[in-house]
Amino acid sequence: MENDYIKGFYQTSKAWYGEANLRTAKYDDEIMIGFYHKDGGTSGEFVIKWSELSGKSVPRLGVYSDAWKVLAQMPELISKLSELDSTDPTPDDFANMLRLLGFKDLTQYENRDGKAQNPLENEIHEAWRFLRENNHSVSNEAIDIMKNSALEYINQ
Repeated sequence: MENDYIKGFYQTSKAWYGEANLRTAKYDDEIMIGFYHKDGGTSGEFVIKWSELSGKSVPRLGVYSDAWKVLAQMPELISKLSELDSTDPTPDDFANMLRLLGFKDLTQYENRDGKAQNPLENEIHEAWRFLRENNHSVSNEAIDIMKNSALEYINQ
């Protein structure tokens, strides 16, 4: 399997499509991990998702039954997870750990046209999400106008 597949991961928030995918998601970020074929497809993958729990973003492992074997073929990851028990690493820290364990970062940072996501876009969307969830004195319409104006400004 090692000759035909790459042991790798994708981090949604860092991908060019990340903002659109996470805008309405019920989680903060996700990292897909698996064995990926060089020409596309996978022999199996699983996910770590970060969601709000008791006021902080915490990771959660999700594995469908068709990927249990893949998870078992990554003992170095399982061992590292046991070391990180209850430490709640951030998605970026988790991605760095995967790189150190030899996983290849397969995140699509640019779209087919070679356009990368502007790093400020993530910050704008995080601020937008925070305002929507925590500031009830500002209308959603006003928040959307501020967000769209900021995005237009940085993409000029």
